[in-house]
Amino acid sequence: MAMRHFFHIAFVLPFTILAGDLGDHFFQQKNYYAAITEYKRTLFLDSSQDSSVIIYKMAETYYTWGKLEESGNILTTILDDSTNENLTVRPLALLASIYWDNYDYDALLILLDKLNSVLDEPARSEIEYVRGWTYIYQTDWAEGIRVFESLNVSALIPLINDLDKIYELPQKSVFMATVLSKVIPGAGQLYAGNYENFIYAALFIGSIGSSMLWDMYQKAYFTAAVKYLFLFRRYSKSSIYRMQQKIDQQNLAAMSHFLKDVSDRYPKHGTFMRCAPRGGHHNLFLLKSPTGRPKLNHVAFTVRDIHEVFGGGLHICRQGWETQLGPGRHPISSAYFWYVNSPCGGLAEYYADEDYLTENWQPRNFERKPELFAEWAVIGGFDGITRRQKTDK
Repeated sequence: MAMRHFFHIAFVLPFTILAGDLGDHFFQQKNYYAAITEYKRTLFLDSSQDSSVIIYKMAETYYTWGKLEESGNILTTILDDSTNENLTVRPLALLASIYWDNYDYDALLILLDKLNSVLDEPARSEIEYVRGWTYIYQTDWAEGIRVFESLNVSALIPLINDLDKIYELPQKSVFMATVLSKVIPGAGQLYAGNYENFIYAALFIGSIGSSMLWDMYQKAYFTAAVKYLFLFRRYSKSSIYRMQQKIDQQNLAAMSHFLKDVSDRYPKHGTFMRCAPRGGHHNLFLLKSPTGRPKLNHVAFTVRDIHEVFGGGLHICRQGWETQLGPGRHPISSAYFWYVNSPCGGLAEYYADEDYLTENWQPRNFERKPELFAEWAVIGGFDGITRRQKTDK
């Protein structure tokens, strides 16, 4: 028995203390695999330490490592089992970050309620601010505005006013129009305001549909099937496609009117837009996607100069985000740029030294050409560590 205690004190205990220290050390060195190994070793060898603290460190390591699922599973275990009330806020906050990163807004709203129950009054205002943006990202504009108004923060008044204007934005649903057209030929076209196409769909496609129904009533199923496959489906599909194009054009025009300031255009392909009459060349770029639908291509963030473009781009690379293109230089906006893939979809652009536009600016039309897109550009960006261009090798 004495030898067992001696062995534990002489060998196991120092190794346990070292394991916990090594876990923190490896975490600081960004050697996350080794940090997780040492934290697990601490849990196995030393039952005297607060396991919740060690488990939280494991969750934090997984999160920093980018393994959100593993981190979330561990945090859920802590919240279910931990009796340490002083530790509750930390795993709740980290789990909230995971839900935010995964766009799991419903789960995030539930978690924010739990955070509110354990925080003091000043911190609750910050939680409500996050809650407001969560509703906004769910496109629940009314609830988001209600939360922002409840905070009584003067700095939020311009944001609330802008959000109120969203209700004035006339946007029509492509999905609704398509469903209407498939149920009643011409109904979706009428909803879209595509009147010429409405007459075509109601008369021509409607007559084919009526003829098919008559054939089925007469039990001429083969004839009805032929009409459906070679007439109704073909012409209905082309009519619906033209209707969808019409709605996309109307929605894009309404969005441009909402933002009020169009900077430049690729006619029938893309539109550069800015959020204020005076300012940088653009904040948003909408571009026709390969499917023919207009999509958000990128959101542009202005930085001070080319040094911040490079510095920001290199930092983003070091954090593990993928460069889509850049750095480079645009002829149209005159800006230095760096594009990274956004987790929200589309791209985020760092840019500097762009043209400064005023309310007197007249939008220009450009033809889509490679030489107009970039004077020069680096494919794949630079490695954030080596500062060398990334290659496939």
